[in-house]
Amino acid sequence: MKSLHIKPVLLLFLVFFSSCSTTKEYILVTLEPASVELESNIKRIGIINESLVQQQKEYENRIEQILSEKDLQLDKEGKKAAIAGLFDELLKDKRFDTIKIIEGIPATHKSRKESSEEISWSKVERLCKEHNVDAIFSLSHYDTETQVSLRKKKILQANMLRVKEKVRGNEITLETLIENGWRIYNPKNKQVIDEMVFTEVLESKAEGVTPVQALIAIEDRVKEVSKQSKNKGEAYGMRLLPSENGVVRKYFIKGGSELQLAHSYVEVGDWESAVKVWESLQFNTDLKVKSRAIYNLAFYEEIKGNLGGALYLANKAQEIQSSKVYQYYVKVLQERIEENEIVKEQLARTYFQEVF
Repeated sequence: MKSLHIKPVLLLFLVFFSSCSTTKEYILVTLEPASVELESNIKRIGIINESLVQQQKEYENRIEQILSEKDLQLDKEGKKAAIAGLFDELLKDKRFDTIKIIEGIPATHKSRKESSEEISWSKVERLCKEHNVDAIFSLSHYDTETQVSLRKKKILQANMLRVKEKVRGNEITLETLIENGWRIYNPKNKQVIDEMVFTEVLESKAEGVTPVQALIAIEDRVKEVSKQSKNKGEAYGMRLLPSENGVVRKYFIKGGSELQLAHSYVEVGDWESAVKVWESLQFNTDLKVKSRAIYNLAFYEEIKGNLGGALYLANKAQEIQSSKVYQYYVKVLQERIEENEIVKEQLARTYFQEVF
């Protein structure tokens, strides 16, 4: 959502799906309220790292030793990148006056089970008071764990004459699990507003004559882990913003030759001609055809972003001929109208307000 260039009348709907029924499915892209709603008086944000400190692991061979040392680096750089990603995302949001990373939180050496426990409210309140912030965003959990697999393989190796030839070698595969969890503390009402854990697996491969040489040949794992962690920090910040969602809508394509004709227009993108056909059917003596045409007009009004007009027409179709399809659509539109008001309010407080 870094560049959410959405135009309301274009909240649009991209792909059609084939159907042999009386209706056709259509995908409409909508904006839904943010997953996390903050109180309007939260203006100053502090970000902390309360995740456990990864300790040096015991090892039995050279590969385990190298991995243990590298995983410590992955852990350190990954945490830094995750917090930076969240910081960058929150910094864009105009509702906040201050965003600060609070350093110097005492290192913790907790078990993984203990790492899921919340910090005390007395500590939260003290942090907020000392750093003059209203709420705390916390990297509550961060962990990287690597699994290794080896297999024998013929590899190309330069000989003394600098000519590459096939020799016996090894291919090493590292699967690195990256977990980072987030938490928001509101000291005013002693409430954890939100908790979220992201999980991702990064796969790296390399070859070498020996397993150790193959391992050393793997490059940029720290860089890639940091990149993924920064993305997750940004993703967590985006939970405070409305999000796009693809929803399925249906419109009638059968019930008379005119509805089929209108459908053929829609298929080639000629909405104007399709709407003219549906409008002409509003006066049809066949109540089924009439109600379906009005329902289709409601569907078209929703596509244009005119939710009030869509609801009026959906109710009209229901009045003409009661149907569960119409009842359901009326309910969907009512919910969308309510959610749309929330979205407008949320966007008005953020740097995306111009889309409305």
